[in-house]
Amino acid sequence: MFKTSNNLKLYLISALILIILLCLTLLIFDYIALAKARNNFIEAKTLVLTIQDDNNSFSGSNQVKKDLILLNKALKLSSYAEAKLNGSLALKISSYIPLISQQLSGITTLGSATYNTLVITDQLANKINKVGLSLNFSNSRIPISKLVTINKLLMQAETSLTQVRTPSGHYFSPIQNQINKFMNLFTSLHTTIDSSHQAITQFINFATGQKPKQYLLVGLNNDEMRDEGAPLSYSILTIMPDGSFSVSQSQDIGVLSVSHPVNVSLPLGTQAVFGELDPTQLWQSTNATANFPLSAQLMLALYKQKTGQQLDGVIAIDVNVLQSLVKFLGSVTVPGIFTPLTSENIGNVLLYQLYQQTPYGQQSLRHDEIAATLKAVVNQLTSISKIDLISFAKSLYDQAQGRHLLIYSTNKEIENYLKTKGFSGSVDYQLPKSTFHLAIENATATKMDWYISISATYLVTIIKSKAVIVTCKTTITNNAPKNIKPSYLAGPDFINSFSPGEYVGRAEFWGPYGSEQLSSVEESGLRLNEIPFKIYPQESVTLTQQTILPYAAKHDIVVLHFVPQPRFNPIKLSVILNAPDFKITNGPLRFSGPWVKPITITYNLKPRK
Repeated sequence: MFKTSNNLKLYLISALILIILLCLTLLIFDYIALAKARNNFIEAKTLVLTIQDDNNSFSGSNQVKKDLILLNKALKLSSYAEAKLNGSLALKISSYIPLISQQLSGITTLGSATYNTLVITDQLANKINKVGLSLNFSNSRIPISKLVTINKLLMQAETSLTQVRTPSGHYFSPIQNQINKFMNLFTSLHTTIDSSHQAITQFINFATGQKPKQYLLVGLNNDEMRDEGAPLSYSILTIMPDGSFSVSQSQDIGVLSVSHPVNVSLPLGTQAVFGELDPTQLWQSTNATANFPLSAQLMLALYKQKTGQQLDGVIAIDVNVLQSLVKFLGSVTVPGIFTPLTSENIGNVLLYQLYQQTPYGQQSLRHDEIAATLKAVVNQLTSISKIDLISFAKSLYDQAQGRHLLIYSTNKEIENYLKTKGFSGSVDYQLPKSTFHLAIENATATKMDWYISISATYLVTIIKSKAVIVTCKTTITNNAPKNIKPSYLAGPDFINSFSPGEYVGRAEFWGPYGSEQLSSVEESGLRLNEIPFKIYPQESVTLTQQTILPYAAKHDIVVLHFVPQPRFNPIKLSVILNAPDFKITNGPLRFSGPWVKPITITYNLKPRK
């Protein structure tokens, strides 16, 4: 009896040792198979990240061809990795062990998801490449059929991605980390494809329909700044249902002057601050507000009152947009301008030389040439056989982010899309409770903004109660020569300025919706204060505005969003943080740079003990 008991124990111990050795052997083989697969996946992921970085810079079709080679290599690596996972006997046996089974299931699902995602991406990229990533506007026609084809391919890829089975459940930390990294890439890819599909869909809707569409093309002059440049010239863009288009001869905005205000009601805050400028009657005052959709409605109403014609929307562009397009398309020749315009000279010619050469008191001889330049650029566009779609789209997107390109549609669905993507110029579309916006607006009928430089420093103080106090110190410098002569450029206009080179302006400080700004009003979805000022040549002035955000530090996170004024020479922005009672675990203590696009700064706070 005793011997039998000892033998049983010996057998049990031997069996246990055998099971442990078997498990160790399986784990070794599992590790070898997983290590080989992991190395392949990591190399594939590195290639995909390289492709993502390339496309974040939108290098154009040549880069896309290089990316296709990288993508194909990543696909092969992923295929090798999945084959190692599926072909490993050790992994198959281990899958029957309860504790290991779930982890291996997650790994194999991750491998399959990675491979299938790369297959979908590779097929999409190759199909689009065959269609071609170049546009041809010859015969003044938008290539709608090509865009429709690309859109169908995007929709097919989008559907395929929704059918990819991705890992779900709880996994050991190393496995979960890899799953998280894959899901970030997967979500980013899905978002990119969906966004591209939406963009093409809305562009087709914007450009085509059952009847011709007409848009008011407004030239915004950066030398006479309102919130954007002053609207001083215009053309009409007509697009036929088949995609053919034409741009009318540009004209001075003065020919659209009306004798009485249009019937567009202004919000109370807009009326309080900008009502005295007569934005419902004077074209140059329509965009003193930062709410471009309202400005566009005023422009359309003014145009209809003058002509009796209802247009489908407004496209407003300034010299920065023209500079970007000329850099992309090549120099253009504009009737009436003495030299071909290039990306290097376009600002100097349009915003300085043409005005500087106009004799004082002869303003009637000088008309704004921004709309005329746009027409010349469109003509240049139609003469080029191939336009790189990615580079062209990126160029326009960047200008829209800087609020140099502003688009409004009377179609509510299209307009909502434009707002969510930042093309409407609205300053409150993204983070209204965190947004700051600053505009220095010219209050004279001169073109003095060419001489004006601006720096804005936002001093951010987070106090112990977690309220945030933001003090904006704005320095405006008038760089005009002291002995500047009277001219169309330098004035005086004898309305607000009375000596050559005198700059009379209004500083408009917008703070977040719901913030506390003494004597502010609600305007453009934010809070607004206005400070008038004047500066003479070679002088400067510093203006101060304070904003309090009582409840900004939700969950120990402070988010501040800065939306730029679209000046030809951007404002220099600085943001300096002071939070003595907190340790900042994320976010810059000091930021400085040109304010050329919206900037979001996030601070993570940790109270000091």
